[in-house]
Amino acid sequence: MTIGEELKKKMKVKLLATAKDGIKSPGGNIAFKDVVDIAKSREGGTLKARVKMVLGTCLSGGVTVDEKDPRQLQKEIDEGRVELK
Repeated sequence: MTIGEELKKKMKVKLLATAKDGIKSPGGNIAFKDVVDIAKSREGGTLKARVKMVLGTCLSGGVTVDEKDPRQLQKEIDEGRVELK
């Protein structure tokens, strides 16, 4: 299952963000706990790297995480302000 498919399953939606006529619709919101759960289900790399990979998919799918831009959370992870368990 791809990260995008796992996000849709956790969010209980059929599509992430879509663009029609140059207008992008929002992809929704997901809890950070769910992002970490998806990252834990993936193989390879550190948990930090896997979480950042899921956050990258959230960004491209127009999905916010706990109502925050995924880029902000990636920065907080890099700065050590977010604890990954």
